[in-house]
Amino acid sequence: MATSSHAQAVKSLNKSSSRKRFVFKNFSQRLEEIEIDVYRSLDPLKAEPSEGSSFIRDYLVQWRELNTAEDFISFYEEMMPLVQTLPQVGNESKIIT
Repeated sequence: MATSSHAQAVKSLNKSSSRKRFVFKNFSQRLEEIEIDVYRSLDPLKAEPSEGSSFIRDYLVQWRELNTAEDFISFYEEMMPLVQTLPQVGNESKIIT
């Protein structure tokens, strides 16, 4: 059962000067209120993999530094011999997928 203190707490949620808590706003008004703070930019995409390597190997090494889960480490150890170069990735594609 609601007490007067509960009612007062609910009334105090409305901080605006008007009595209406919810006001219809169209899409453009809602977009204007959105504040986007970009705190990190993406690194530029590489056009070529490292010398004598493949993109898959480069990103596998990068993810190995970030992911220390036991399952990922076993996946890494299984995949690393198969993705050393692009021709090797093509030959081993059935095993990789």
